[in-house]
Amino acid sequence: MAKGENYGIIVANPDIEAVEAEEGNRDKSFDILKRATFRHHILDVWDHLIDQLPANCRIFVICHSYGGTSVLHLLDQRFHRASSRIAAIAFSDSVHQIADLKEENRSQILEFLEHNAINWMSSEEMRNVDVESSLSIGCPCRSAGTTDHMFTTQSAHGCIFQYFRKMETINDPWISQQLVTSIAIGLA
Repeated sequence: MAKGENYGIIVANPDIEAVEAEEGNRDKSFDILKRATFRHHILDVWDHLIDQLPANCRIFVICHSYGGTSVLHLLDQRFHRASSRIAAIAFSDSVHQIADLKEENRSQILEFLEHNAINWMSSEEMRNVDVESSLSIGCPCRSAGTTDHMFTTQSAHGCIFQYFRKMETINDPWISQQLVTSIAIGLA
C-alpha cells in the first residue's frame, strides 16, 4: 500500500543481517548493519539512512510489536532531530512502555506521541474504534479489527494510511510546512 500512496520505503529489522533484492535482471544480496541490540540498530538506521534524507522529507513510521520499543528508544535518544522529521507514527500492537523513557525526556515525548501517534491494537472491537490499553504507552489506541497479534498491521493498514494522509494536511507545530516528500518506515 505504501508504494501505491507514493511513499518511499525503508524497512528496518534488527533480526536479519542481509536482504535479497532484485537489481536489474539479477538477484543481489545486500548486507545490513548488524549491531548488538535493537537499540543500536534503530539509531544506526536513523543516523546513516533516514537522517541523511533531504530535509523536506516527511517521515511516517509503522512499527509492529517490539518495533514500538525501538521507536520510543529513538525518540528518547534523538528527540529533537526525530520529532522534527516524523510526521506520524502508527504503532501496531506495540509493547513500548513510557516507563522506559529517561525522566528528563518523558514530558516532551508524551506530548509528541499524544499528537502524532496511534497504536492499533489487537481487539475484538471493530476496526478503528477507540480502545483502552493496559500498558502506559502515551498515545491514543484503536482496534486493529483482529484479535491476532501477528495480523494487526495487515488488518489496520487502510486505517493507518488514512491517518497518514490526515497527518500530511495538519498544521502541526511539530511538523515543518516545508516537508513535501513522504517516506514510510516499517519496523518489525
